[in-house]
Amino acid sequence: ESGGGKVMLSSSKADFMEVILNIESGDVHAAMEEYVVVQVEDYVGGKQRDQAVEKSVWFEEFPPVLMLQLQRVSYDKDLQAAVKLNAKFNFPREIFMDRYLEKHRTEALEGRQQVAEMRACCRDIEKKLDVRTNSDGPRQDIALHEYLDGTIRFLQKMSTGTDPLSRHPKAPPAPLMNDFCKAAQEMYTMAVEEKSSLEAQLADKRQKIEDSLPHLKRVGYQLFAVLVHDGQAGSGHYWVYIWDQAGRWIKFSDSRVTEVGEAEVWDQSVGGKSNTSAYCLMYTRIATSKTLPDAKFVPEALRTEITGDNLRLKEEIKRWDVDKMYERFCCDFDKAMKDAEQSTDSSIFSFERFLYQAGIRVLLEHVVASKLDDTVLHGFKNLDNHMQTKILTKTNQSMVVEDEELRRLQKLRYTHRVYLAVCEAWLQARVDLKQGMLKQGLNGLCKAVLTQHAHASDLRQHHAFDGDLINSVGTALEEAVRTIDHTCITSFQLNGTSMALFAHFRALCACGDDVAAKVAPARALWRQAAEKALGEAWASPLGIRLSIDEMIRMEQTGFPNPISHDVPLVAAEPVPADGVEDAIARVRRL
Repeated sequence: ESGGGKVMLSSSKADFMEVILNIESGDVHAAMEEYVVVQVEDYVGGKQRDQAVEKSVWFEEFPPVLMLQLQRVSYDKDLQAAVKLNAKFNFPREIFMDRYLEKHRTEALEGRQQVAEMRACCRDIEKKLDVRTNSDGPRQDIALHEYLDGTIRFLQKMSTGTDPLSRHPKAPPAPLMNDFCKAAQEMYTMAVEEKSSLEAQLADKRQKIEDSLPHLKRVGYQLFAVLVHDGQAGSGHYWVYIWDQAGRWIKFSDSRVTEVGEAEVWDQSVGGKSNTSAYCLMYTRIATSKTLPDAKFVPEALRTEITGDNLRLKEEIKRWDVDKMYERFCCDFDKAMKDAEQSTDSSIFSFERFLYQAGIRVLLEHVVASKLDDTVLHGFKNLDNHMQTKILTKTNQSMVVEDEELRRLQKLRYTHRVYLAVCEAWLQARVDLKQGMLKQGLNGLCKAVLTQHAHASDLRQHHAFDGDLINSVGTALEEAVRTIDHTCITSFQLNGTSMALFAHFRALCACGDDVAAKVAPARALWRQAAEKALGEAWASPLGIRLSIDEMIRMEQTGFPNPISHDVPLVAAEPVPADGVEDAIARVRRL
């Protein structure tokens, strides 16, 4: 300023620039006005040293997406370090930027004095409100009415004798406590009413500021993203709130994405209470809020930089995805191997457990890795050489095996299906016998033994032959024989229980000397019962004429299964290849 007028010292024009707002201004409009026109106090230049210099920045056009940076970090000269500024900074859901356009400079400056007076009034109201919302107690983030509410609750417990302190010898009497409680309730009501009144006054003044230039409300913006930081200047946690097209605030915090209420957005963003505050506001132009930004607002040099950053980001995301995929592969691989070794609930009777018991670790690793190839890697062959090498190292080179090993694997899968058939028949027989279903239980037990005997060589070779099954046969048959009533002649008829046992003896004795030896005690008991019943049969009106010699002859020559002519006593078929998972589930339930 010189001689009552203003002299232009210099001017420049920028196609693109950041808008960094001073949060000490208190709100967006105050900060923008300070950003647009500001007095330069430490200017040195020219012939006169006492001249006042004013710096102004006016906008010719605003972009479709408006980003306002908030100056939340400052350098503390005393501490000689950067510090976080958590001062309260208000911002609206909707804002009009016409008053900061170059073409409206004159009108905006003329109305600034009136706006300054209203803003000073807002600051006075805010100070009064801060007294009520930020108390002098040990917790400054607790408002006065919240302290009073807690006091009322305490006094109510004291007056009713439900608080332990009410039984203290020096505790005031209940009537006095009631008086205290009434007084606190009156103060609580006054505090709430005063707070509500101040908030209403503040909202009214802010709206008047927004409406101070009613004819300058064409370039409108709507808040759609708030970037928040919690922590100190050099560390902390970042997240963002985004207003989606469904009309919801969505919080993106690392890998957690959650819907939140609007109250949380303002509580965590405005600042003034803790180390949590917004550091960047993003608005979209109301008329174009659903369109992509026009590239003309981004200078060519910056577009090139952004494109490069985006490409690097894509590569970084790709590397991150691959690294995470490898981490998941290693974690799942180790867990599957551990499950197979320890026979957990998720691995018992599985093919992996079968391979571990057989001692074939190479094929076990191959099977586990192949499953993870489908669910995690989604194609080992599609990975780059570096990642393939890491996978092969992790699996001890068993991700890929020779054709001969693959043929061996197919044979092992068949043996595993046989093993499942044995387990299912045996376990189901145990259930039937426990429930008193003698014929069904014996039939299943016999089927399990016959199946195991038919594939004994393969099962023994791979440690899947169960000797306990053979031991259980003799015990079960002995218990069954003891249930025979020798006075009931029908038990020794062709379809009777005794004859069913006779058929099982014959089938089981054909499974080798080891099985025959286990069956022998039960068979001897059966002969005793048969001889006793035979002695009584001579006087029976049924006229049954069976002799031990005849039974032995029948045993030698064979006869159909007396339980059912449709279900012969033969080995079970292996579980179908496409029914392994269902069979494992059935066996686990048994």
